[in-house]
Amino acid sequence: MHKSKKKQPVKKKPEVIVISDDSGDSGEEIPDDRNAGPEPDDAMSEDPAADDGDEAEDADESFENELPSDDLLQLHAELPLTDLSVLRQVVERNRAAVKKVVAALDDGSGGDDLRIARDLVEGLRGVLPDPPYDFLLTADPEDADLWALIARAFSVKATDPIEILAEIAASAKWVPDLPTFPGQVEAIEAACERVRGKGFLLTRLRPMMNELVEEGAFARWPAMRAANRKNVPKHADWGQIRTLTQKWVAALMEHQKKNVLGTTYPDQLAVMAADPSLADDRSMDRLADMIYCQNRDRVCVAVLRKGRDLAVFANNGTATMGVSVARLLEMSRLPAERQNAAVEELAKTMYTTSSKADGEYVKIHRRLVKTLAYLKELEQKHGRLRVRAYANQDKEVEGVHAEMLAATVAETTGSDALGISKACCLQCYLTLTKGLPDRFTRPLATHQNAYPGTPGALISDPEVLIRLLDLDAQPPHLPGDAAARLKTAIRSGPISAAVGAFIGFQTKGAETGYLSSEEEGDLPEVDADDVAYTNYLSREEALQKTKRPAAAPPAATPQKKLKTAVTVPKPVHK
Repeated sequence: MHKSKKKQPVKKKPEVIVISDDSGDSGEEIPDDRNAGPEPDDAMSEDPAADDGDEAEDADESFENELPSDDLLQLHAELPLTDLSVLRQVVERNRAAVKKVVAALDDGSGGDDLRIARDLVEGLRGVLPDPPYDFLLTADPEDADLWALIARAFSVKATDPIEILAEIAASAKWVPDLPTFPGQVEAIEAACERVRGKGFLLTRLRPMMNELVEEGAFARWPAMRAANRKNVPKHADWGQIRTLTQKWVAALMEHQKKNVLGTTYPDQLAVMAADPSLADDRSMDRLADMIYCQNRDRVCVAVLRKGRDLAVFANNGTATMGVSVARLLEMSRLPAERQNAAVEELAKTMYTTSSKADGEYVKIHRRLVKTLAYLKELEQKHGRLRVRAYANQDKEVEGVHAEMLAATVAETTGSDALGISKACCLQCYLTLTKGLPDRFTRPLATHQNAYPGTPGALISDPEVLIRLLDLDAQPPHLPGDAAARLKTAIRSGPISAAVGAFIGFQTKGAETGYLSSEEEGDLPEVDADDVAYTNYLSREEALQKTKRPAAAPPAATPQKKLKTAVTVPKPVHK
């Protein structure tokens, strides 16, 4: 943009604004195989800090011939910060530039303002104290510009130190307190009581935190239940309906494998891996995988996202799942050097062989780096992520597949962004694609095997069961009146017989050790399905911004004035 047509002297862009955001992706080569999929033509950059190749069109292009303003350059020259105590003076000296920086972070539309803003935030994060952030409890709240900048370093939009602290605590509300990973909420509340007194905790901080928790997309969800598959109440034709459903399911599965799914499982994954429009779905799948890799007893992990809210589910091993997500989020917020060290440390716990010559270790390392870059990008777009991890306390529900649990919550919350750490079994695939055809728009992978398991209550909905069994298929999967009989039974008779027959079906040769609630024993060391899926997640595509039609930047989230800032409700007990 030029103010005059007069020829201006050519200025070189100062190097001070060329900001490295290297998060340390591994550059080792991995032998190609047919499961990894072809590389998109437009994913060739080697910027390891961005996601895996489907970001908005590079907004910086329009700024190529434009220099940042002098005040921004002056602010950038204040880096690196030595400690937090100098920040107030930095803000005093550069107040107009600080306002620009905060606006750029909230707008997120790119350009040199945003580059400098993100570099400043990274520098600020490097000097922020560790939890429980006592300084927020004793700080003078008067300088709105100062607190707006500090808030952005925590990925929140509050302008008051107590509200910043409440936002931080609310984002970790569902993370359990463990000896190996102390809970942030417990530490913050203990600090608040020590510094400001119990009354302040009960009447100000905790109500403010709980109010923010209640605003979350996944603050409330339905009770997780297993579907009834017993003949209760008693039906005289229960056995007949079960046998008929078993025959129908066998025909349905054969039809799916031969006429619908068609391609082999690795070929299907290769197509998904090569599609640049599915980059966010791949990132969600990788996130689920990195949660699974921290505890493989979980068998399969599913993640839902709606805006800044994440919900996480697993077949088993859910008690510490919130900690696994919180660990990844904490790592994503670290400055580059500390993050690189944390990546090496966590990768070694996920895969004991840490040799760079070991292809599997390299793949896990790559997936971890990409996942941290994705979480960082989400927080830049949406603000500090709030996480709720499903913790099963009902023996009857144990082993319900993660996808079924996620779909149950998605139906009540409206979430349609789904990530899965493994390919779906045929039962879950049919439930999510045919039973709930409008819930998830993304393609899902299935290894085309069916295993007996515990049915989620979701398939007890008669219309969902009718759709996933494809009872309106033409021609029908069985001759005669089989479809009509099954519809009648499902709507007004022994639906539990149909549920049990569907969830209890097992395809021939489906003995890969995929654990369900009814299968015991150790998982095999090498599972062909797992290998294909991890190759899909580990493909050696660049972590980069690539070209696609430009989208409007997300609207800035207005900062709502918390009711608890002016009212004192009754204490809310955790």
